[in-house]
Amino acid sequence: MQAIEKRDKLVVSNSHTIEKRDLGKIVIFSTVTLGIYGILLIAKWTDDVNFLLGKQKHEKIVIVVVSVVTIGIALAVWEIIFAYDIQNYTEKIRLKERSKNLGGTVLGLTLFAYALAFASGGLAFILSMAFGIYASCLVQKELNIIADEMSVL
Repeated sequence: MQAIEKRDKLVVSNSHTIEKRDLGKIVIFSTVTLGIYGILLIAKWTDDVNFLLGKQKHEKIVIVVVSVVTIGIALAVWEIIFAYDIQNYTEKIRLKERSKNLGGTVLGLTLFAYALAFASGGLAFILSMAFGIYASCLVQKELNIIADEMSVL
């Protein structure tokens, strides 16, 4: 049984900690692997988001398999869903240093990235990839803020 306690609505656990990840490493690894690193990252985020929600809403194996089968399109969709889940969590605990529209921002960046890639016939792949990586960094930045809050407790 996992020991979970709520301190001022912030969920704290002895069995799970949200890992702070370096945004520079996310940019480098995502670029070098042409986005494949995103699959590893989304798998780790699945545990973090489920922990924040206090329930098993997202199945890691399903997310990874469907992301691979759809060549990353499902990965982008789950990233948007996770952004909204994180946004709702930070609103619920009234976190001061939060992105007030994380879900909408990640959704907009992702849609723009895909539209740019498709409209250019793939010629703007690098530019569209940059927008996607930026969206991932925004999600991780928010998780880093939550991790900092949890470490204070």
